Amino acid sequence: MDDVTTYTAFGNDTITEHNVWTFQQLRESEKYGSVLEQYRDTMLVDDDIQIKVRVTGNDLGGNIYNKVAVQDKNGDAMFICVYSGGMFSYLPVGQELLVNLKGLYIGTYGYQRQIGTPYTTSSGNTYPGRMANELWQKHFKLIPDTDIDITPVEFTKEIQNNIDDFAGKLMLIRNVT
Repeated sequence: MDDVTTYTAFGNDTITEHNVWTFQQLRESEKYGSVLEQYRDTMLVDDDIQIKVRVTGNDLGGNIYNKVAVQDKNGDAMFICVYSGGMFSYLPVGQELLVNLKGLYIGTYGYQRQIGTPYTTSSGNTYPGRMANELWQKHFKLIPDTDIDITPVEFTKEIQNNIDDFAGKLMLIRNVT
C-alpha cells in the first residue's frame, strides 16, 4: 500500500499541468470574457483549461460558507464554490492548487467572479453555485511544498469605494479598533 498524504488523499493527483491560464486571460478571452463581467451569469468551460492558484480565504472560523477564495500569480481573484465544510483542513491560506476547469462553470454572482455549477434562482437568474464535493475532488490537485507567495492588498478608502474589484483577494487592514 502506498503512503497516503494530504496531497494524495484530497483532490486528483493524476492531473498534470498543461494549458494554464490566468484569470486575466479568462476575462480577456473572446469566449469566456463577457460572462465574467455580468452581474449574474454562468457558462460551461468546455475547453481544456487549467488555473494555478493559491488559497487566500477559507471556511476557518465560519467566515466563508462553502467557498474558497483563490488568487492567481497576477493577484486576480475568484471564489470556488463547493458544497462542503471544513475545507480549511486541506486548503489552508497559501496552499497552491492546480484546477482543471473543463466541465465546471464560471461566471458571476453580484459581480463576484466564481467557479462552480449552475444554480438558478426562483426569479430565473443563473449563477455559479456550489458544486458537489465529489465533483470538486476530481477537478483539483494540491501542489505540495511550495513557498507561500501571497502579497496582501492594504485596505484603503480608495479600495472601500471600489470593493467589488477586490473580492476574494487577501486583504490587510491596519489600525483597527
